[in-house]
Amino acid sequence: MTTQPSADTDFRTASPSALAASLRACRADTLATLDRFEGALPDLRVPHVGTLNPPLWELGHIGWFQQHWLARNPQRHLGHRADPLATRLPARAPDSDVLFDSSRVAHASRWQLPLPCVAALRESLELGLQRTLQLLQDGSDNAIDADDALYFYRLVLAHEDMHHEAALYMAQALGVPGATARWQPQAMTTG
Repeated sequence: MTTQPSADTDFRTASPSALAASLRACRADTLATLDRFEGALPDLRVPHVGTLNPPLWELGHIGWFQQHWLARNPQRHLGHRADPLATRLPARAPDSDVLFDSSRVAHASRWQLPLPCVAALRESLELGLQRTLQLLQDGSDNAIDADDALYFYRLVLAHEDMHHEAALYMAQALGVPGATARWQPQAMTTG
């Protein structure tokens, strides 16, 4: 029998299998919301407003963040003890740091960037998720400190969920019909 962790401890105590299931579910929510945006905003353009981001930039940023902290991070196994400035492995797309690193890309400039098309971003997200799930399966059991080894997977999950919440806010602000959250962190199991 698996137990349901409280909402306060979901991300801090989730097992590798629960994280994998939650990463998949969260990504499904992200893509379902994207589908709603494509139906309501065929060109995926949103007004330049301080509380919004272009949807294509959001997608690229979600994928970049996942890759930056997991696949490209040689210290991911150290968890919170990892050096955030450690040299990263090369990105799959050579321009991803320039386009999607929110520390480098000023908010106002995101509307003028030469962003990849939605199909390319969907493919990149799928490849990134598969790589993350493979790393999770391969690395979590062999770690010296399993809790540290899972730190960045938990971070990536919380980050994508946060951006999905922002996308739902944007959908509400723009009147995009049917964009709702289905994934609930409380449903995560520890087993």
